[in-house]
Amino acid sequence: MLRAELRKTWSRPLIVVSFLLVCLAQVVYVSMNRNSGTKELSIALNEFGGQMDDTWKNYINTQYENLWESAPKSAEDLWDATPEQRAILIALDYTFFTHMLDAYVDMLDEVYDSVGKEAYAELRVASEDGNLVFGSSPAGESMANQYMVTWGFLIFMILLCVDQFSGEKAIGMVSMLCSTKQGRRKLFLTKFLTCQISALIVWATSNLIYALILTFYYGWGNLQSVVQDFSFNACPYNWNTGEYLMVILVGGIIASQLTALVIFLLARIGKTTQRSFALMGGVLVLPYLISFMADDYRLALWLPCLINSRWLWSGLRLLQLGNHYIHLWSIAGAELLLITVIATLMLHHFMKTAETDIDT
Repeated sequence: MLRAELRKTWSRPLIVVSFLLVCLAQVVYVSMNRNSGTKELSIALNEFGGQMDDTWKNYINTQYENLWESAPKSAEDLWDATPEQRAILIALDYTFFTHMLDAYVDMLDEVYDSVGKEAYAELRVASEDGNLVFGSSPAGESMANQYMVTWGFLIFMILLCVDQFSGEKAIGMVSMLCSTKQGRRKLFLTKFLTCQISALIVWATSNLIYALILTFYYGWGNLQSVVQDFSFNACPYNWNTGEYLMVILVGGIIASQLTALVIFLLARIGKTTQRSFALMGGVLVLPYLISFMADDYRLALWLPCLINSRWLWSGLRLLQLGNHYIHLWSIAGAELLLITVIATLMLHHFMKTAETDIDT
């Protein structure tokens, strides 16, 4: 029955076209926002890459003297510079990584007191011991931004779940199943599994296409490289780019499955197309829009935003309650757990009292 439901769902033109558009969106998004010089700069950065110990620092200083007869004094000097010359300037900055980190933590001290020093203590020790790796992974760093993946996933799942409950009349075998309590439960469970499997397919395919197009334009470079640049990303954890990306993808798949579950339940509650879309807009889409337009990042603690969880691990994200600071990742974990409990109770209720009068 599950196989038949999956085949029926994925044979509908609306679902097929939506899926193709979600996949195409990844290609268009990267193509429109790509920087033609990123790949060349990344190759140059990895030529100067390596473990950031004293030997590497001496090597970078030597290469800097060879590539720059005199230090650049204006923006025009940088415009005319080769990728290798620009890369060696970046590498030279990272020979002072510990000082860069200390300056960043001192800036945080005005807001977080000693909490900032504690958060970055492990990273500082790794820097002093020369255990960090310099390099670049443009595809890995770009893929950490799941913005377009999230939007495509959200829109597709809304269309799929609304179509499941309000766009069809059960016929044939489905009508017979609806005539019994056990049959109604089986039908509801089949639709639920179809939703979750479809969510996994869409999320995985979107990320795969995203990764392929990033590979084509940029390449993966060195995933072992340090992820902190203190301008756009200052992760307080001692992760390299690969580990950072893995945390985002694992968190994203958990949030995407729970988001799909919430969408499924909202569609079941709405039953009609109009009511279902109204529920989706108020509960999912509107908060997602507000979280990206508002300056307060704490508004982003909601399921669709957790799929695009880069913000959760970038910088020191804390919620202050009196004299105590709470990491936002712990709040996100509590949110995921709470949604799981609520969804489980709702699923139990619907499977117990499944209705047959699904409106169209």
